[in-house]
This record gives sequence, structure tokens and C-alpha cells, in this order.
Amino acid sequence: VEFCERSSCYAALHSSDATEIFKATGLTQTRHFCRALRVQCTGRDDAFVGWIGDQCLSPGVMQMAKPFAECLGLEEGEQIEVFSHSAPLARSVMVQPNSIDDFEVVELQATFIEENLLKQVSVLMPGMAFPVWVHGLVAMLRVDPADANTSPCFMLGLDTELAIESRRRSEGVPISSGS
Repeated sequence: VEFCERSSCYAALHSSDATEIFKATGLTQTRHFCRALRVQCTGRDDAFVGWIGDQCLSPGVMQMAKPFAECLGLEEGEQIEVFSHSAPLARSVMVQPNSIDDFEVVELQATFIEENLLKQVSVLMPGMAFPVWVHGLVAMLRVDPADANTSPCFMLGLDTELAIESRRRSEGVPISSGS
């Protein structure tokens, strides 16, 4: 794993690595713009990421944004194994902002997020936290644990309905003047 400066949750692979990964499973063609990858790490659960064709210059390396890698528990320089994975397309997904500050970013930039989310992420897992880049800010979202998608991972598509649970700052406690 190698961290890189990118504003998305997509991985980058060397072309020879991508060819080997997808030939090994026979998943060379797909109708979806993204391909799911299963990332196997020693001593922990598998993680899943998306690949949309982004190229890495170094063979044997998978590059990804540091904020996303941290959500997956991956460390720079960590040795992993990568396999292609057939993931179902989600009809709808419920996500929650991680904090009230994250919700305020989402609330103020809802149109931007709606128009740009698939440019940033497509493969998600139940309960997974993931970053969304909004005009230089990073808001953290989490797939709602009660979401109906129960497979190990699933993909967002153009027709996937995304619902964002609202969170508001609590109102301040009124202060009496004492008179």
C-alpha cells in the first residue's frame, strides 16, 4: 500500500497488476464503470475498494488516498494481496455523517455531493466509514449499520438512492438573566 494525493476512495494499480488480477478470475468485462477489489491483510478482515482504471507507476503497489486507507485500517508500506470481487449493485444506501461538523458540510454542499459522489467512491461495506472531499474539506460518512445491504461489499451506481441521516447541533440551554 502506498499513500498518494488523490481526492477519492478509488485505488490505483499498475497496468500489469490490473491485467493479472482480472485475468485470474475471468472478470475482464463489466457493465459498471468500477470494479471491486478484495484487499486481504494478514490478521484482519478483508477490505473492499473500487478501481476505475487509475494507473500507478510502480508494479506491485496499490495506491490510495491516506484518509481512505486509514478508514480501512491500512498503513503505508503494508503488504497486501488483491483479488477481483463480484459485488452486487445497491438499490439504496443509508449513510450517516460521523459528526455534527461533517453533517454541516454535507448539508451545505448536498448538491455538490450528489453530483460528484460517484467520482469519489463506488464500493462500500456495511458499517464502513469513508471520506468525501468537498471543496478542499473532508467530511466523513459512515454506512448506517441498519442499512439493508448485507453482503460483504456492494456498489453504488447511477440509480442507487443515497439517503443521508440528518444530525443537528443541539440547541443551547437558555440562560436566564436572574432578574
